[in-house]
Amino acid sequence: MKSGNLSPFLCNLGCCPNKESEASISFGLEDFKVRDGTLQRGASQGIFLVFYAIFWGGIFNVQARWKAFHWPLYGALAQAKRRTRLSLGILNVGPVLFFALAMSRLQNQIPADVKFLPLMWEYTRPVIAAFAIFGFYRFWLGIIEGSPKFFYVPEQEMEAAIPKEYWHVEPTFRHKWSEHKGPVVDLAEGAAALNLYSAVFYVAVASAALLIPSMV
Repeated sequence: MKSGNLSPFLCNLGCCPNKESEASISFGLEDFKVRDGTLQRGASQGIFLVFYAIFWGGIFNVQARWKAFHWPLYGALAQAKRRTRLSLGILNVGPVLFFALAMSRLQNQIPADVKFLPLMWEYTRPVIAAFAIFGFYRFWLGIIEGSPKFFYVPEQEMEAAIPKEYWHVEPTFRHKWSEHKGPVVDLAEGAAALNLYSAVFYVAVASAALLIPSMV
């Protein structure tokens, strides 16, 4: 089978495409099209892919200072282990599951003769859905701020709790500014609830955009 040619696979599923005409796949992906044996994604899915990738990349650029996935200390420091597990669930598994949901909901093809308002909704809908990634980040941050000692060592306990060879890479946390030897993350007291509320808002609005039916 040539690279990118799905015809044999589709035939095995009982939905062999007609090479002389464009056909729809009939096993739950009705709005994907088969052209020359290759799946063609819809415009809405393409828009979602671009914005979701940009936003997700931005989140991971920000989280670097938090050492959300600090694997070198996973077995040596309880806080790093808890933080890594939390990050796997909220910053990896959650976004992947939402991505799968969004792609399944944005399968519709946009006709060439669609009217202005339905067209604007089809272009806006996937962008709104992509904002869900900020909700996952805010949810992660809210949990961290709600129980900071569970996920980070307080800065005054750094020398006693963190192996010396990791003093310069494992962040501690503080609630007020102070001189500090190693990396530190600043957490605001009382901010956890606001971050959790904003997380719910982001994910709820993004999900609503997916649940509202297409207008084309």
